[in-house]
Amino acid sequence: MEARSMLLPLCAQVLLTGYALIVMRLRRERAVRDEGLDPLYFKTKQVGDPPRWMKQSDDLVENLFETPLIFFAGGLAAMTLDLVDPILLGLASLYVVLRIWHAHEVLGKNRILKRARIWATSVCVMIAFWLWLVAHAFL
Repeated sequence: MEARSMLLPLCAQVLLTGYALIVMRLRRERAVRDEGLDPLYFKTKQVGDPPRWMKQSDDLVENLFETPLIFFAGGLAAMTLDLVDPILLGLASLYVVLRIWHAHEVLGKNRILKRARIWATSVCVMIAFWLWLVAHAFL
């Protein structure tokens, strides 16, 4: 399998992050314009109390710069070492699908238990991704 195949799930994760950044920006603008949030809130987060729906998008963006970094590192390592195979690509794709589902839940109803289960499943997939990558590299 060609190493560049891994670019598809990597690109999908980048697009998800870009989408979340746009949603965050729009929700922040709406909070200032419609809810009267003090713009100084964004300087130190010590002024004002943001609406929950705005905080949800902020939290999602923060989350998209946490465990997905491990995903990007693994994807790049797999491509560099020419270790991309159907199983690794499948795990990468499943990880991104779970992250999209998680983002949908966070920006939507934001049910904590459902969101936590989706996130935990994505972490398990990431662990499986890395275990397969390391096993494929050394065994």
